[in-house]
Amino acid sequence: MNLKIMYKAKRAQSMVEFALVLPLLLLLLLGMVEAGYAFYDYMVVANANREGIRFASRGQGFTATQIAERVVVAGGQRQTQEGTFEPVLRTTGIDPNLGIIITYIDFDPASPNGIDVDTPTDGISGTIATADGTLRPVTWDDSRVWDEMVDDIGESTEMDTIINQIRQDSGYDINHNRLVVVETFLAHPLLLDVPDIVPFPNPMPVYFRSAMRVTVGSRSQ
Repeated sequence: MNLKIMYKAKRAQSMVEFALVLPLLLLLLLGMVEAGYAFYDYMVVANANREGIRFASRGQGFTATQIAERVVVAGGQRQTQEGTFEPVLRTTGIDPNLGIIITYIDFDPASPNGIDVDTPTDGISGTIATADGTLRPVTWDDSRVWDEMVDDIGESTEMDTIINQIRQDSGYDINHNRLVVVETFLAHPLLLDVPDIVPFPNPMPVYFRSAMRVTVGSRSQ
C-alpha cells in the first residue's frame, strides 16, 4: 500500500515538474525557430548585397537603379498563397521590405581631404524598418557609411596619397580610385506576435553593407 502511494506521489511530482518546465522548453524551441528564420533572411540579403556590390564594382557603366535591380533579382523569388511568384526582396509594391543606399567615394588628391563623395540621384530606393517596427521610405540620413567607415576611409585615403606620390615621382599618372558602398536594410517579419513587453520590433531591421574598390575607367561589361 505504501509503495502505491509513493509511486502516485512521484508520478504527480513528475507531472508538476514537467508542467513547470514545459513553457520554458516551448519558449526555447520557438526562439530557435525564430532565430533560424532571421538568420536565413540575413543570409538572403547578404548574398544579394554581395552580388550587387560585385556588379557595381565592374565600372561606371551601370546606374544605381540597375545596381538596385541586381540586388532585388539576386534575392530570388518565392511562391505566394495564390500560387504566383514574387521577389523575396522588394523595394516597391504592396508589401516592400527592402531599402538600398548606394554611395560612391572618390579618393582624389585634388579634392578636400582627398575624399569626394558622390551620392547619385537614383542611389536610394525602398523602405526601412524603424526601431519601433514601422516602415518608412529610406533616406540618405539612414546611411551608416560615415558613422562606421570613417576610420577605414581615412586609412585608404592616406595610403592612396602615398602611392600616388610615389607614382608621380616615378613619372606615372596618379590613380583616381573610387570606392562603391552598397547598404541594404531588410524589414524582417517575426513569425510570432511578440507582446509589447518584449523589446523586439516587428518587423525587425536587418542591416548589411558591402564595399569594393573601383578604378575609374575600368570595364563596364
